[in-house]
Amino acid sequence: MTTRVYGGCVEPGGFDLDDDIEAIKCPECGGEAYERYWEACEAGSINQYHTIRCTECGHEEGDLPDDSDDYDLAHDAELDEIIAKLGY
Repeated sequence: MTTRVYGGCVEPGGFDLDDDIEAIKCPECGGEAYERYWEACEAGSINQYHTIRCTECGHEEGDLPDDSDDYDLAHDAELDEIIAKLGY
């Protein structure tokens, strides 16, 4: 699967970004895991990323989201109440 990006900072004719996944053996347990290589266009720069995620033991490594400072996932009682009143 590829994505084509355009912009003055990338390529005048566009640039195809890679997004490849393959099944591999987990480096921790030897079970089935998925290795993904992908590229993202961020502020005109093409950045490369890589992850391994095991479907059996849950092992993860590579360029994973950093949830340690992600305030969007914090519990908010007031917001939960508003959402409940709206029927969601």
